Amino acid sequence: MFKIYNRKHKQVDILENPQSPVIIDVLNGLGELSFTVPSAYSKVELEGYVRVEDGHEYVVKEILLKGKEKEVKCIMNIEELLGMVHTSFFASNATLNTILGMILKNTNWTYTNTTGKKYTRNLYGNGRSAYDMLQLMSTVFDVEFYFDTIGKVVHIVNKIGADSGTYFMSDLNLRQFNYDSHTHNLVTRVIPVGKDGLTIESVNGGKAYLENHAYSTKVIYGVWNASNYDDPVKLKEDAQKYLQEVSLPYESYEIVVSDISKFSRDSSFKYDVGDVITIIDADTNTRVKQRVVQRTYDLQNPMNDTLGVANKDRTFQDYYKRLQTIADMTD
Repeated sequence: MFKIYNRKHKQVDILENPQSPVIIDVLNGLGELSFTVPSAYSKVELEGYVRVEDGHEYVVKEILLKGKEKEVKCIMNIEELLGMVHTSFFASNATLNTILGMILKNTNWTYTNTTGKKYTRNLYGNGRSAYDMLQLMSTVFDVEFYFDTIGKVVHIVNKIGADSGTYFMSDLNLRQFNYDSHTHNLVTRVIPVGKDGLTIESVNGGKAYLENHAYSTKVIYGVWNASNYDDPVKLKEDAQKYLQEVSLPYESYEIVVSDISKFSRDSSFKYDVGDVITIIDADTNTRVKQRVVQRTYDLQNPMNDTLGVANKDRTFQDYYKRLQTIADMTD
């Protein structure tokens, strides 16, 4: 059931059975909703709102007329966070709570923080929305967040989801298994370079490089430019984290599954974005544990979910960007 609101946020209708309702949830991101209505239906309007029963509220952003139907596309309603622009944002040696308060200032949103992190960081940006600053904060503090769009609350956690033993198996609830892996960006020996050409020989036994051959014995060089690092110890520590990420192949999976948790009380079949799941595919003799990073599901057909999962929470470029962002903010 959908509640339909106009642009003034006044409820104007209830859709008991929307056609083809599909929700896309993304880890640490902005969810989407799409559905269709008859072309004569006039209650839904651009910049109006749709509230999903037991779910989020969405803002209507696109209406496409296709013959006798209208396709409606919406994004999660965090419009106040998207519209609140910080022309100049600067926090120096601030805690996570302090920064959250600054980001959400002058909005109607509040937050919860269950991370337990007490350390401080710098955070700055010009001309960025509150949502952009939340993303930047997430990068710098290495935390994740999700929204309560009804109560207008941002929940900050160390990691979304859990590993509760959920599995997908051929001939049971795994309908299709797609797999992609590559070593385009594989690095096994990295040379960290800091401010003014700073290297790590003084704290690394005279060697200017670090190695990780856990996956491959090949010597594949890479350079990590971290121009704001002026401490060789810190430079080495973060370069090791970087190398740990890039010395393994990138693997990603997309699976089409049946959500049989809708018909079973067994917790082994429940899942959501952020959860760690086990994939068991008999055809390829595959058994892996992965994290769900995206879920696309049809509200009317729980037997046809599509899950995007990956062995890394971030891509190579995203991980590099995170370390570089921390370095920039530390300067």
